[in-house]
Amino acid sequence: MPRKLEKIKAGKATEQIETTWKTKSGKLLHLSLAVSPILDEKGRIVGASSIARDITAEKEKIQRKRHLLEEQLQQAQKLESVGRLAGGIAHDFNNQLGVILGYTDMILERMEAESPNYGELVEIQKAAQCSAGITRQLLAFARKQTIAPQVLDLNQTVAGMLKMLQRLIGEDIELNWTPGQDLRSLRIDPSQIDQILANLSFNARDVISGTGKINIETGNASFDEEYCSYHMGYFPGRYVYLAVSDNGCGMDKQTVGHIFEPFFTTIDVDKGTGLGLATVYGIKQNNGYINVYSEPWEGTSLKYSFPSMVRATSPLPRRRRMQL
Repeated sequence: MPRKLEKIKAGKATEQIETTWKTKSGKLLHLSLAVSPILDEKGRIVGASSIARDITAEKEKIQRKRHLLEEQLQQAQKLESVGRLAGGIAHDFNNQLGVILGYTDMILERMEAESPNYGELVEIQKAAQCSAGITRQLLAFARKQTIAPQVLDLNQTVAGMLKMLQRLIGEDIELNWTPGQDLRSLRIDPSQIDQILANLSFNARDVISGTGKINIETGNASFDEEYCSYHMGYFPGRYVYLAVSDNGCGMDKQTVGHIFEPFFTTIDVDKGTGLGLATVYGIKQNNGYINVYSEPWEGTSLKYSFPSMVRATSPLPRRRRMQL
């Protein structure tokens, strides 16, 4: 402020001055002031004039944006640290599984199928293989899984999984498929699309009580500068999205804040590992983004957006009910 007063005394107008005033009611007003000296005919300063502009709304918007970015940063840091821990555990666990599977395979090769212990060893082998699958999910979450990306049509990839998904989610749940028109191509490992779609569908199935609906949708999307300024880590550009929504029980804001943490689950322990959504979040080698929309008893929608390639695929019908 002293420098600005010196400028006024020198007969110069000041730049914008931001200040805060308190009204009689106690409300704080953020103001932007522009002060100019008033000179007489001889050039002497006889006073000063000021123009005040209320910038309270702008300041509050900036503060909300800063608070949102801080929350997103804290969440990203928490998930990053958990990912590093999960990756280290997965590698050590995977080494031990390799020993178990190796010795089990050697014993089974030397043992007759009619042996009384043959069935027990087969069960041990199956359990170890299942554990290896969990390890792969941990590695995916920790971003340490080897991938083989290729250019693909997301609609074709999703369509190839629909019959399997319908069998797995059960006959009581209606599966709807809405392919996007003129969908852009993307470069990704097809197995990761399978993982994402399976985990999102299974998660939707688990929150539906009795009969219900699961909708799978693809489409093109674009993120502009303004959108990315409110979403940390997002970059402007063209994207292709894969969305899975359900009409299940939904989630409150607190639960949504934990769903991507490994081993966090809202269902019974014997019905899931809590790694499904953590795996979806962990498939970040593709620089994708996940948005979650959910309200208690209003269902949930998870949308995964991938950077697209410029070339687009052939148009497909706007909407059709899947026939199995």
